[in-house]
Amino acid sequence: MKQTLFYNIIVYKFKSTVKGKTIMQIKDFNWERETDLWEKWWNKDLGRPLFQISIPAEPGNLEPLEPVHNFLPMYDFSIPAGKIIERLKKRKERENVFSDASYPRMWINFGPGVLAAMIGGTGHCGESTIWFEPGRFEGCEISYISVKLDRKSPWFLRLEEFFEAAAKQLAGLVNIGQTDIGGAL
Repeated sequence: MKQTLFYNIIVYKFKSTVKGKTIMQIKDFNWERETDLWEKWWNKDLGRPLFQISIPAEPGNLEPLEPVHNFLPMYDFSIPAGKIIERLKKRKERENVFSDASYPRMWINFGPGVLAAMIGGTGHCGESTIWFEPGRFEGCEISYISVKLDRKSPWFLRLEEFFEAAAKQLAGLVNIGQTDIGGAL
């Protein structure tokens, strides 16, 4: 019975949104309620699963950011990160959020393994993904490899630029997700 009730709540909200009623927008979000809900779930006091469902808004008459990339390094490095975050924020403000467990979030996604491009490897954008290669470690025996974070790496500097812009422009509005740095080892 609980599953049916929960299913009906989700379906009702989805149908309401499809009929033109937005369930939740970033400006209306209640972080206190959401935190309480997730804490109850984490402590196993909720008695049901949580689902996060959101649908990005159509670009509408926003200044185009075409195409919209899932991987932020796909935007030309000459475009300031703040300008990209600003455009993405405008889209996020119009995002439809379904269910009681969804919350506004933005993932600063530089691709799995971006750490490789910050320790001597190289990174490049493919058509729909990011690729990382050994760079200066190509052909080296693993026992001879010693890595150190290169804070002057273009990838490190660009990632830092995105996080600073996101922290400044999105503070208190969204949960800012960390990029996946793994995969470099």
